[in-house]
Amino acid sequence: MCNPLHATLSSSTSNTHTTPAERELLLLKLRAPPGPARTEVMQLAEIFRARVVDVSERCLTLAVTGDAGKTLAFQKVMSKFGILEAARTGKIALKRGEELLEDAAAEPSGGNGAPRSLMRRQSFRCVSLL
Repeated sequence: MCNPLHATLSSSTSNTHTTPAERELLLLKLRAPPGPARTEVMQLAEIFRARVVDVSERCLTLAVTGDAGKTLAFQKVMSKFGILEAARTGKIALKRGEELLEDAAAEPSGGNGAPRSLMRRQSFRCVSLL
């Protein structure tokens, strides 16, 4: 199945020869009990510029954004601590500069102020690794 956003970017960027601004978001819930393991997780998270979004007695939830290579490398490095859950957005993108993916201003709203075409393109993959 083809992702509509990917198809739009592929067809439109081939004509302009500019690369879009692309990012992925990865959320990881890790085993990280207090002590040396948690300290190491925090140090590695800092290297990847990840943010701690939740803390419990034995777990940390981290968020990292970047290209696919960065998010995969982060997941691989953190896997030694025991990944309890992972959620990843996949690639999201916008054209650089003033150019738009499409003229969103002319589209009817989907109820929350966002154009309907943008609402259609929201997709998330959630994976539980328990």
